[in-house]
This record gives sequence, structure tokens and C-alpha cells, in this order.
Amino acid sequence: MRLVTGAILLGLAALAAGQVNDTGVQAAGALAGFFFPPGKGSWVSNIPTGVVAIYQALMKDGNVLVYSGGGAARLAGGADRREPRCCGAAGSRNRFMGLDEFGTTIVDPYKKKMRELYIPGKLNGKTVNCGIHACQNAFCSSQVVTADSDVLIFGGHNEFVKAMRRFSYEKNTITDIDKMPSGRWYPSSVTLPDGTVLTVGGTKLSGKAGWHCKPNEDNPTYIVYRPSKNNFAPGGDRKDMTRQLNRAFPAHTYPVVTVTPDGGLIMSAGKTLAKYAYNKDGASVRHLFDFADRPGPSWNYPQTGVGMPLPMVPPHKQLFLLATGGSVEDRAKDETPARDEAHVIEISGGRAAKWKQVGGMPYRRVMGDAVTLCDGKVIFFGGAEKGIAGWGQGPKNIRFRDGKGYNCKKKCPRTTGEHYEPIIYDPVTEKWSRRGTLALAMRPRLYHSTATLLPNCQVMVAGSDVTYDTTAELYSPPYLSQGKRPVIIGGVPEAVTRGQVLAVDYSTKGGVLGKVTRALLLRTGTCTHSSQFDASSMWLEVTNSFVRFDPANPGGVLSVKIPASPAVVPPGMYMLVLNTNRGLPTDGKIISIK
Repeated sequence: MRLVTGAILLGLAALAAGQVNDTGVQAAGALAGFFFPPGKGSWVSNIPTGVVAIYQALMKDGNVLVYSGGGAARLAGGADRREPRCCGAAGSRNRFMGLDEFGTTIVDPYKKKMRELYIPGKLNGKTVNCGIHACQNAFCSSQVVTADSDVLIFGGHNEFVKAMRRFSYEKNTITDIDKMPSGRWYPSSVTLPDGTVLTVGGTKLSGKAGWHCKPNEDNPTYIVYRPSKNNFAPGGDRKDMTRQLNRAFPAHTYPVVTVTPDGGLIMSAGKTLAKYAYNKDGASVRHLFDFADRPGPSWNYPQTGVGMPLPMVPPHKQLFLLATGGSVEDRAKDETPARDEAHVIEISGGRAAKWKQVGGMPYRRVMGDAVTLCDGKVIFFGGAEKGIAGWGQGPKNIRFRDGKGYNCKKKCPRTTGEHYEPIIYDPVTEKWSRRGTLALAMRPRLYHSTATLLPNCQVMVAGSDVTYDTTAELYSPPYLSQGKRPVIIGGVPEAVTRGQVLAVDYSTKGGVLGKVTRALLLRTGTCTHSSQFDASSMWLEVTNSFVRFDPANPGGVLSVKIPASPAVVPPGMYMLVLNTNRGLPTDGKIISIK
């Protein structure tokens, strides 16, 4: 284990190496560049989602909760973009009842099936199916998922910007919580170490995000929700993060918010980055210091880049944040080129930490989606070479690689140069997959697209309401085409506690490339608008390793320790994956940590 951890630490330590130039940014250094993946990977297309997957959330059984909103829930086809049939006969309870903004489905990506989520609600005196929305449009909200597969949704659209809903996947029920004190459209949410949920930012009214937002329409505050008590903490909207949000105004919605290993949190908004401490009152934070700004313009909506915390390594004291893409200039327009720059900063480095450039990426990219893969690398999908996020004017004719297309009349893309090829970033070598080395998707994924890592280590890529796409595609990364993989056969309970050692039993029957040497723990995905809420991952401490040389039952037991600190593993659902020293992962096992 010392060798494995040492190698990873050596790679991440390289982030701190290099010369500081006159912009205060560390140059990429000798490790920067491109690599050739061990294969292209492959795609499976035409997975039905029923609605445009503006939101995805992985549930404990491996299904994916998908919902839309803002009118984007209509089914594709026909004059009103609705299929003659979807989820049941006309007039049955399993239809969308004409309430397009409430469409919600459960997608089984492995069986290529989906079903409508039926949750009745009252609207205009009638009982209708409101899905996960509780008859309050959840479009442009934020969401997190609890350890019990409860989905917590903050904010919404139009008159529902103050709404908060709690959906129980296991019980198929939804609770409408007390309204928030102020509206939140395009906020972000994060689960804190004690299980409370902080929701920050957004605008008070729908449609006001971005450069045209006025100060009185902005919401530079935060609020804390207590799931154990089903209420908001005393104090209502708080202003401890207002200074940073005001400085980042107006292009600062859907900020990147991440819990840090010391129990605090960071927020990236606009191009600013600041560190906060979480107070013992369980209801507030306090500002500690500002980091250096990420070089260049704002990378929030509509100049949407992607921010992801990189996998931590034992003893889980260091945390690095990867920031990618966006636009080359502020107040970007439809013809503005996207950025190809990527930067990393060591959050645990304190106020002296510097951004380090780790690209030229192989493509310029605005409005992409990213997930951490089962081998610890980060993959990016969709987006475009030029333009910005948002709805533009039509008409616009978009053709797809599968020969189909979409003739957009209104709410059309504000981008050109759609990306079909994903790219992969290796945080250990700081290199990107070379252009042209990965398989191409069939559909463009533009504004309002999503991506989620599945338990079998594929990625479900879906959405794009500007092309009105009600299908998903499954991408199999190169590690799924490198021969037989190990299989977890025992030792992983559904619920674990912090500090617990798991003796994970695995099989290598049929022959596996390499030896099982390490384990990765990943927070399960919940995403929208190029944001992965609660994103985190970590390589686990290996306490023991036993190899079983029985020809009838080859394999072994890898004993791994769940981190003891709730700051490293806040309450929620996680996926445990074993890896060989040749980069082949097992399927993941979903566990709950409370």
C-alpha cells in the first residue's frame, strides 16, 4: 500500500511543482501534455429517458432519477413534441397529464427502460401527477441525495423559487417543506459534515442569472437545512458569504461548493475562491480567507466551465480542485471562443496556494459535464467549442451524428462546434487524453445536459433541451475493454460506519490483468447545469491484502478502511470500487454512510 499511495502522492505533489510566472500561476511543467488511452471506449445509444434529463440522480438500486422542468418535460415528437404514447395509455395515471413542467422518470440504463414516476398532487383543484416537483416546478433548482436515497431539492422556477421539496425514493412520497425566506434560481447545495445541507446563491427571480442580473435581483446569501429535523436552521438567510458573491457578481450562479478535510468548505464563484469555517452552531459559516482568483474571466453561467475536486489519498489531508474551460473573455457572446485552459489549486495549501495550469486541453470547451471515473481519472462530455450557455433565438437546424436532427424554432443553442468526443484527465500524471483517441457520441449534449457514473463504471450521458433530446447514451471508458475484470463477491454491507474496516472479498476467476491493490470511494452523482453537487472521491487506506490461489475460487480479500472523519465522508451514498494495479476496476457497490 505504501508504494501505491506513494505513487499517487508523488503525482499529486507534482501539482505543487513548477515555476510561478508573473501572473501568479504556476506553469504546467514537464508532466503537462497528452496521453494515449488503452482504447477508445464505446457507446450505446438510444436509451429512453422520457423527458429531457436536465437533472440526474443515482439511486441506491442503481436506477437513475431523471426530471426536467420549465416546459422541457414534454416528450419528443409531434407538433407539441409529444409522443402519442409514452408511459401508459392516454388518460391513465401514467401519462404526464399535460403538465409538461412536472415530468419525472426512473431510468434503468442497463435494460434500456424507463417508467414515469407517479406522485399525485393537487393543482387547480384536480389530482394530477406532479412527479418529484410536488406541483411546484423544480426547474433550475439545486439538489443533494441523502444516505437513504432521499432527494432534497432547493429552489425552482417562476413562482416556485422559494420551494423546498424532499422526495423519498424508497417510499415514493414527497414532502413539501416550509418555504425558504427568499427565492433561489440557479443556487448550489452541499452536504456538511453533520448532515445539514447548505444552499447558497442564485437569483431571487427566474431568468435573472448572468450578466443582465441587477443587484436587487441577486441573492448573495445562504441558508442551512436540517434533514434530521425536516426544517431550516434558525437565522434564515445569512450573509457570511455575501462579500465573496458580491465581488463575483453577476456571473456567479451555480457556484462550486466543496467540503474540505478540516471540516470547513470552499466556494468558487465567478473567478473568486474563498475558504470558510463551519461554526459549531450548526447553522452558519464564517469567512477565513480568499485564495487567489482563477486566472482569466468568470467561469460560471453563462461562461460555464466545470469544477471538480480530485480524488484524495490517505491520510486524506490534502484536497485539490480542478477548474476547466469556460469562455476566453467576460460578457461572452454566441461567437466567443471557449477556453482550453485547465487549472488546479491545492485547497489544503492555505491562503498562499497558487493556481497551476495543467492544460491546454485537447479541445476548447464551454458548458461540459464531468464525472470522476472508477479508476480515479476525470472524464468530460459534451459542450461546445464556441458560445455560451442559455437559450438563444431560432430558427436553427442541428444535425446529429446518427443522421437525425432537430429543427429548433425557439430556445435554441447559443453555441457552435458541438463536442462529440469525451476527454479524460489523469490527476496523477496531469495529462489529458489526446484528441481523436476516444470514441465519439452520437448526439450533442449542450445546454441542460447531465452525466452520471453508474455502478458498472459506465457513464450515463443525457439531456440537452436546446436539441430536445429525450434519450441517453452510455459510455464505456477504455478500462471496460481491457479484458476480464475482478468482481466483488462479498464483504460490502449496504450501510457502513466511519472508521470501519471492510474485508472486501473479490474473485479473479477467468484471469484478470494485474493484481487488486487499491480501493476508490466515490460520492454518488447528482447533477444539473454542469454542476456535480457533493462531488468527492478518495483512495482508501489498505490495511491488509490476502491473495487466494485456489484454482476453483481465485481472488482474495482486500481490507480497506473507511475514513473516520465526517469532513472527509459527509453523510450520503457512496460507491466502493476495487482497482488492479493495471487500472481495471470492479463494478461498484453502493453503500450508505450516515
